Amino acid sequence: QVVGNEFGRCDHERTCGYDKRPTGKDVGDKDLWISGNKCIRAYRPPVNPDVVNYIPFSEFERTVVPDDRNTVFRFLSSLWGKERVSDVFRRYHVGTMDLWGWKGCCIFWQIDKDFVCRTGKIMDFYIKTDSQGNEIDVKRVKEKDGDNERPHVMFYHSLHARDFLFRQCLFGEHLLSQYPDKVVNLVESEKTAIICAVNKPDELFVATGGLQNLRPEVIDVLKDRKTVAFPDKGQAFDTWSKKIDGMMMKSRIKVSDYLQSVENVGDGDDVADLIINNKVKEKYYEPGRLY
Repeated sequence: QVVGNEFGRCDHERTCGYDKRPTGKDVGDKDLWISGNKCIRAYRPPVNPDVVNYIPFSEFERTVVPDDRNTVFRFLSSLWGKERVSDVFRRYHVGTMDLWGWKGCCIFWQIDKDFVCRTGKIMDFYIKTDSQGNEIDVKRVKEKDGDNERPHVMFYHSLHARDFLFRQCLFGEHLLSQYPDKVVNLVESEKTAIICAVNKPDELFVATGGLQNLRPEVIDVLKDRKTVAFPDKGQAFDTWSKKIDGMMMKSRIKVSDYLQSVENVGDGDDVADLIINNKVKEKYYEPGRLY
């Protein structure tokens, strides 16, 4: 349902915890919010609740132009080079757009196994620097909202206030049919999938897009695939193990405990944090060392 920009739950529910839900006072029967003189109208239920809506190919494909306008592209290119990062952005159809005051956002398009685009997740990032001005990481932009931090995240389909029936799929799901014999590496965030794919371009990575999407209707597409799941370090390992066991997919999906014993990543960090840490050390702090 389309509601105001301040409502929603952060995908990183363990480390962020932002969760603001609308009440009857927040959502009326007319306008929901106004932005840039564009009025977003109230949500109406889809006429046919059995037909999943989609984003036209021409609409999402025109955003896929990897260049330095994209904050994530610019940072990753500084570590791996533009050609390598461009290949991955095109393979995963990662888009770029400006939204309101957010500049150089990533659009992580959710394209299913039939190459139907379900929606795109628009995310605003910034490049983190150290005390010497070295670029050391790329992080999501969050702004203060009372005692909480609200991430700059928006689903593409909600911008147009369509009568849109939205059902999520895995990020990178369209690659499953292109690489039918590859082991599938399952991670939580879209950014992590991209970083892993840049680091190991011959392997296949897909993302749930959030812990709440680790559910049968989203990951059922993996039922006939050999899959290794890489949860974040800490509590996420037990959470993923229980969820996968509860869905009776334990025989097909192995939950990796690799990160749990790695010392230079903290609780809540994921495999992409480890990769970035190592690449940054190699570039700035320990030149010539191989990781």
